[in-house]
Amino acid sequence: MRASAGSDRGFTMVELLTVVVLMAIALAAVGPPAVQANRRNQVRRAALEVEAAHAAARSWARRYGRTATLTFTSGASQSAWTVAVDTTLDGVTPVDVFARSYDYMTFSFDRAVLCFDGRGLPTQAGSCEAPDATITLSNNNITRTVRFSSAGMLLK
Repeated sequence: MRASAGSDRGFTMVELLTVVVLMAIALAAVGPPAVQANRRNQVRRAALEVEAAHAAARSWARRYGRTATLTFTSGASQSAWTVAVDTTLDGVTPVDVFARSYDYMTFSFDRAVLCFDGRGLPTQAGSCEAPDATITLSNNNITRTVRFSSAGMLLK
């Protein structure tokens, strides 16, 4: 069916501008809380991953009967942790078996290298530090702290 020459089709410029302004206002109201919630979730997830890496280091030390290390690093734009254990039969070279890095998140820690012996117990042999560590993860103004006891256990 054809429209007559005088029929209204489409939207006027005023209607389009009104919709765009309303969408901008809604985005301005919803945007910052959504960004904050996303950062909070990133920090929470990273803290859970640090806890899992700690448990994995203990578990792999027991599994392979060799020392496993959990190492924390933090830089200006990236932080990371690495779990290393020698899974080879030669007993010479540690092999990274688990690692994770985080962009735009900082770690602050009082111990950088946590180790577990072949029984899964904390050890301070070599470059290993005391097991009672505190790791604080931060993304802008969102922080979360993970603590481990002197027995190498997660403190809640």
